Amino acid sequence: MKALVMHPYYIPQVLDGKVSFDARGYDTWVKGDVYIYDSKAKALVGIITITGTHRISVEDYYDWHHMPLDRDNTDTSHECYAWDFINPRRIVPIKVDKPKDKRVWFEV
Repeated sequence: MKALVMHPYYIPQVLDGKVSFDARGYDTWVKGDVYIYDSKAKALVGIITITGTHRISVEDYYDWHHMPLDRDNTDTSHECYAWDFINPRRIVPIKVDKPKDKRVWFEV
């Protein structure tokens, strides 16, 4: 199964069901169940089911990440994506060494 590397700030929002997508600057072809990998704890901490993606604006991307948008220095025509998911669930953390060359996805 694939593991999605995620910043620990967003993991509670995802696994508590407060958000139903992850905002990324690129699309993905991955669908189905994937582990959530906490990049700080270095552990698999949950599972979500990715159902698809849809385009979002740069403004929506920045809003999701709680970041201010500098319109003077940001290409607002760039396409960003929401990776839609359902069925978030926590698991007992499993310590895993992520391959150093993998930044977003890796196989478990």
